[in-house]
Amino acid sequence: MFVGRVISAAGGMRELQEAESAAEQAEDAAPEEFSARLEEVKRAYLNQYGSRLDEAQRAWLLNVKSERELSELVFMIALLGRPVEFEVVERVIGDLPRSLEVFTGRGGGDCGFDFSEGETYLVEAQRRPNGELHAWLCSSRVAAVKSATEELRTLRAWKRGEPLAPRIYGYASDWTRRRNDQSRGYPPAAGLALTLSQKEAAVQTKTDETGRFQFEDLEHAEYSLRLGDPRWSLIRVSDGQRPIDLTSTGCAVLSLLIREEQGAIAGRVVPYAGEELPDHLWIEAVAKNPGDAEPSDATAKAPDGAFEIDEMEPGDYFVAINVGNSPTGPHYPNAEYGRVWPYGPTYYPGVTDREKAALFHVERGQTIRLEDWTLPARLSERRITGAARLPNGSPAADVRITLRRPGLKEVVERSGPTSGDGQFVVWPLETLEYVLEAASYDPDAQVVYRGSLEISAEEEGPIILRLEATDEKPTDDRYFSGHDWRKR
Repeated sequence: MFVGRVISAAGGMRELQEAESAAEQAEDAAPEEFSARLEEVKRAYLNQYGSRLDEAQRAWLLNVKSERELSELVFMIALLGRPVEFEVVERVIGDLPRSLEVFTGRGGGDCGFDFSEGETYLVEAQRRPNGELHAWLCSSRVAAVKSATEELRTLRAWKRGEPLAPRIYGYASDWTRRRNDQSRGYPPAAGLALTLSQKEAAVQTKTDETGRFQFEDLEHAEYSLRLGDPRWSLIRVSDGQRPIDLTSTGCAVLSLLIREEQGAIAGRVVPYAGEELPDHLWIEAVAKNPGDAEPSDATAKAPDGAFEIDEMEPGDYFVAINVGNSPTGPHYPNAEYGRVWPYGPTYYPGVTDREKAALFHVERGQTIRLEDWTLPARLSERRITGAARLPNGSPAADVRITLRRPGLKEVVERSGPTSGDGQFVVWPLETLEYVLEAASYDPDAQVVYRGSLEISAEEEGPIILRLEATDEKPTDDRYFSGHDWRKR
């Protein structure tokens, strides 16, 4: 373990990645161009990793001939890690030279750490049998020095043989569901009052602007932690310790997840006369103004149909079913998991027109309780047959068919491939409109065909779905069955 400043984090990776990208872009070009680009990738790999490859790995590299084999090679090479050169500023554990090389992943989910040149880090590196030092997020402790002050303080005291007095420190994150959560993430909970108690004694502190906090000069004892503001609640402590036990240890590092008090809407759905409730049904809270709040929902389950939509940001809401989610029948792909919701879009207290729906204003700490809501009658499925046709009018065989509700991304039904004469069957619900989409790939002509058709609420079929050639490249084999189009 050491503190080191990054001298070089690229290690020739830029040239290698450029070669990989060029080869991927040339995948659908002439075979000669792809082969030339592939040879550039091989040379880049040999320059970067040649001395670290065994005989079998080198033979594999030299025999790569397709994009698929290239992808497999990239994965294998990623396990070798990319080199990062450090200047050792401080030796914490181990007798280390003034400069050394540490390997980490390339990034993109492989546990590689994103080291930046010129920055200083606390690094716990593991030595492999071949003598290489590796630091991966999944198995090593790596942190920028500016965020590892307490760890360094502890390590330095340990190294001097001067143990620190017991202490508790950590970080608090705001996990409240708020508007635009996707771009907001989970920010630090700044200025949060914390109270640490031990028997009759208590000490207080506040989190700083980064959400960090610490309690120092404690005793070896058990402690409990609570928030100083009743509008906030502690939903999780990282180590799950309640109380926090310092009787046999010198410190506790906590990651606090906190949540500000929000509103809720609770109620119960009851089935239409003579019908049964679905196994479960999503009840949606729809904000009056789009963008005012993140989508919220709850699940009403048979047999009682009770639900509570919680963690609702203050604002105005409608309560609905199948407005943001698609109505589904027995032929829906997930019907086997109990998701059969054959109801048209409906707002509380039982209207299809949003202008006539009940609007609820939710405040923090408030739970609005609704009167029982009777569901509409279940809708039956329509069996509609059809045929897919290519631009020249011939049957489009081996086509994937999908069925969606207008304005929604969720696939209601996925079927196919179509038979040799392009025939297919879909099962939309009665009285509702749908969009029928199809995709196919001709591996000989290397052409992707797509087509779409609106299905009216009155459509009974049969229908003709005409496909048109596109300029797109095949990127997802879920839509192109029967052909391994990735092979050249």
